[in-house]
Amino acid sequence: MLKDSTTSLRVGDSAPSFALPTVDRNVVSLSDFSGKPVFIIFIRGTW
Repeated sequence: MLKDSTTSLRVGDSAPSFALPTVDRNVVSLSDFSGKPVFIIFIRGTW
């Protein structure tokens, strides 16, 4: 479990729970994909 924002994940660690808005203004949570492989790309920038 992550203790603070400066703690890194290691191979085999579970990802922390989080939710983000989609482009169509729905909210998607990582837990929505429980048990499925997930590939996440974070793109920093403005649209």
